[in-house]
Amino acid sequence: MRLLFALATSQPTLARASDEFYYRGQAELLIHGHWWVAPGSVVNGYPGVPAASHPPLFSGVLALADLVGLHGMDAQRAFLCVISVTAVVFCGRIGARLAGSNGEVAAAWAAALLPGMWIYDGTVLSETVTVPLVAATVLVLYRLRERPTAQRAAVLGLTVALCALTRPELIVLVVIFAPLWLVRGPWKTRMGLTAVFIAMVVVLVGPWVGRNLHDFTDTEFISANFGSVVVGANCATTYSGPLLGTWDPRCVNDHVPPAGDASVLDHYFLSTGEQYARQHASRVPVVVVARIGRTIGVWPAPAAAAAWDARAGGTWPRWAGWLYWATWLLSIPFVVTAVVALRRSRIVAWPLYALIGLFVVVSAVMYDDPRFASSCQAALAVLVGIGCTRIASTVTDRRLRVGA
Repeated sequence: MRLLFALATSQPTLARASDEFYYRGQAELLIHGHWWVAPGSVVNGYPGVPAASHPPLFSGVLALADLVGLHGMDAQRAFLCVISVTAVVFCGRIGARLAGSNGEVAAAWAAALLPGMWIYDGTVLSETVTVPLVAATVLVLYRLRERPTAQRAAVLGLTVALCALTRPELIVLVVIFAPLWLVRGPWKTRMGLTAVFIAMVVVLVGPWVGRNLHDFTDTEFISANFGSVVVGANCATTYSGPLLGTWDPRCVNDHVPPAGDASVLDHYFLSTGEQYARQHASRVPVVVVARIGRTIGVWPAPAAAAAWDARAGGTWPRWAGWLYWATWLLSIPFVVTAVVALRRSRIVAWPLYALIGLFVVVSAVMYDDPRFASSCQAALAVLVGIGCTRIASTVTDRRLRVGA
């Protein structure tokens, strides 16, 4: 199903200004020995301009596909489908830990069928690997809670680092998922596990941060793209009108940044966006409410919401935008049912809630983008599966009582 969707909805060409073109171009340069440079900057033997518009992992994944002979765009989409479908297994195993065998089957089916779990597969974007990476991270966290060992803490550090090297906002999982918050075990043991966890994150993320600090003029850590996000989300067209609460590329293109490398542009755009927000502080609460309304799916009108999801999600087909919006809203009662049931059973599910909360906070601070939701799609799938299980169990129990 994922492969058919990916091939049927794929774009025949990649726009030069798109993230897909960036990832694809950088991957091609990687296999020729040009380490994470800007696409198009290698000309006549010139070494290339260092680039960090996005974290490095996804470009490396595409380069790996190239190395094993998957050069065409359709071949690479198939490769990404194989990676993304592993999320079904991870979500099933999480469901088993929260609701037994029935929860495992239901969570796996939800992960297989919900559009949010496969709708990114038609694009060559990092969200295709973000979904299974986050699902794997949650599963590893539950395994660490079951048996806290240094090896499992190291694996958790590995998966969290890979998440951060895929989407920059996921670096906060270093704090949220730290073994320090385990409820079992003495303080000294938890500190030791946290040290192992942090060491693994530093070993994997540290080289990328060090490279950015060395190669750029101004300070950059994970990504040099935050400024364009801020200025595009804080401007006249996104503070009122039909684009209220969204992101407008014209707000980036209308500015003339000073000469310099990517970090100089990033800091210029960041300060420009922050200045606009300060000058229009009275509008900020309205904008934040609009962003949250779009994030939840209750505002604006359905046609506008579906159109925005399709465009912001990476040029999805319009029908996919409608499907994503409708299933997102329909998922809410199942999620609420799961939350109530898990709370009554005193089952620990805060890692799932934390991912959903992170998505809402990121959307409120920046803007509504269904690509941000890739970090919580696995959590939603698990909760929807458990909610379906609980509802089915309740209906069955009532029928049995009536029959008796």
